[in-house]
Amino acid sequence: MPQHFGAELMMPNTSPALVRSHGSVTGRLVVDADTGTVSIVHPLRKEAVEVAASPDPAETLRSCSGRRVTLTGLSYSRRGEVIPDRIEAESLRIFPDGPRPKLSELRVSWPKATGDLTSEEFVRRLRDE
Repeated sequence: MPQHFGAELMMPNTSPALVRSHGSVTGRLVVDADTGTVSIVHPLRKEAVEVAASPDPAETLRSCSGRRVTLTGLSYSRRGEVIPDRIEAESLRIFPDGPRPKLSELRVSWPKATGDLTSEEFVRRLRDE
């Protein structure tokens, strides 16, 4: 079940090149040990998405470092980009650590869902293999 944070806006949209919308990002949560900055690494983009949260949720996020999560909130993306550059965390879903299905067990019901990647390549990228 997702954990919801107070809706406090922390990052004003200062760049006209950024598009603001409500969305979510799924990936591995990373906390910079030196600065305490929280980010989420999307497995296909491999670039960190900056995460903003008020102090209490920020501590919750830091405790999830290294875990696979989905953050939902106000996101800021460059025009034409699907994955945002930054997101204001409003809710958090933490995925369980545990055995994952074998690649041979996965089935794709939508052929174009993985773009130009085969299903196996797509899942390997998601898993950072």
